[in-house]
Amino acid sequence: MCNLDNLRIVIASTPKTGNTWLKNLLSVIYRLPIVQVGVQFDRAEMDALGPRWVVHQHWTARPQIIEYGERNDVTFVTTIRHPGDALLSKFHFVRNYVGSLNFSDMDLSPLMARDGDKPGEQTVYYAKYGFPISLD
Repeated sequence: MCNLDNLRIVIASTPKTGNTWLKNLLSVIYRLPIVQVGVQFDRAEMDALGPRWVVHQHWTARPQIIEYGERNDVTFVTTIRHPGDALLSKFHFVRNYVGSLNFSDMDLSPLMARDGDKPGEQTVYYAKYGFPISLD
C-alpha cells in the first residue's frame, strides 16, 4: 500500500499516449500538485519537488532514473497506445501547432506539417526515421 502523504508519481511514456490526461486524473484523484521537470533527468531537481506530486516526462528507463525511483519510493506509470494511433495523433498535433512550438533540432516531426491535411510522404518519412526514436 502506498503512503499518500509522500506520493510521488512519474508518468514516463511515449508522447501522444494520454500522459497529460492521466496526469490530470491522478492529480484530482489524489489531490497532487502537478509539477514540471526538465527533459533531462536531474536528481537535484526531483529532490526539490517535495513529498507529493505528479509529473510526466518522456524519459526512457535508464538506470539512474529507476534507482532514483526505488530510493525515493516513486511510483512509475507508463501509458500504452497503439503506435498507429499515436502517430496519427502526433500528425494532427504537429499540423495544428508547428508554428507555435519550440521543436528540438533533432525532432523530425515538424516535417509532417508539409503534408497538409492528410498524412503523406513526409509522415511516412517521419514514421520510418523519427517515430521509432519516440517509441523507444
